Amino acid sequence: MPLTDIKIRVSASFTTLLIVILCASLLIIGSLSIALAWKVLLISVALFYGLHILWKDCLLLSRHSITELILSPSSWKLITAHQTWEGELSGDSTLSVIASVLRFKVAGRKRKLSCVICADATDRDTYRQLLVLLRTTQAREAELVRRNRHEIH
Repeated sequence: MPLTDIKIRVSASFTTLLIVILCASLLIIGSLSIALAWKVLLISVALFYGLHILWKDCLLLSRHSITELILSPSSWKLITAHQTWEGELSGDSTLSVIASVLRFKVAGRKRKLSCVICADATDRDTYRQLLVLLRTTQAREAELVRRNRHEIH
């Protein structure tokens, strides 16, 4: 059965990793030998940004959190709690066995939309199928680029 619909759940591994990184960052900032005002500023920025990532990308509670991806023949549908976008997968997406960061170009938006999908955020078979689909797509696009370069020269 071809992969067309990916429902994204909260990832325990991503959430744990982010909390560990955030706590380590706060400890490192706290141990710096700089003025107290700078420490407070740095801790505030790290805490704010870390909690923003936790809220949006780990716990999927933001209205902008992508909770479902639907692959259609020509594009991807990105579904959040309040909106549906249609976009094209960008070449700067990152794939790995543990986690993937998918970046999408969406018409009418200057910035790309990002979606972090950890292996435990979907069913095992769904994540495996997603990786196979994306890797074969990347290989196909790389071959087209190589052919176009060869034809130009």
